[in-house]
Amino acid sequence: MLKRILLGIVLLAVLGVAAYFLTNTETRRIRKQLGAIAEAVSKEEGEGNIAMVYKMQVLGTLLADHVTVRFKDYPYIGETSGTELVSLATRGRTYFKMLSIDIQEAEIDIYAEGKARARCVAKVVSEGHQRYNEKHYFDAELAKTDGKWRFTSFHEDELLKR
Repeated sequence: MLKRILLGIVLLAVLGVAAYFLTNTETRRIRKQLGAIAEAVSKEEGEGNIAMVYKMQVLGTLLADHVTVRFKDYPYIGETSGTELVSLATRGRTYFKMLSIDIQEAEIDIYAEGKARARCVAKVVSEGHQRYNEKHYFDAELAKTDGKWRFTSFHEDELLKR
């Protein structure tokens, strides 16, 4: 009888650990995508053209075909293609000697099959015409297409700004 109870407890523990890891794999994949997009947009001082081309190719794989962007003080608000957004990012990066984006916090909500929302806090540090060292709060929407999470929307969260 004692063996059956112990076996039951061990089985429940194994099932609990397995359920934890299986349910959090999508969340981890989304966190990885957030880190990848921050790395793709970031620019190191003295970065060469080959590194820039590689990062822009990576950025293109992270974006959906149509992306909605809504940031205050961003001149291209609305829906645009992923390709056009990569082109805008390429041009925008030329204004900075150094651009560092670090996702410090991300609250991820998978609200439907293949749909997720990430509420993020990013620290942006840049050197160029002006120096910035600020935190930005934004929401990102993602959709799972072809087994990969792709960004479909970015918008600034004015309510969380301090």
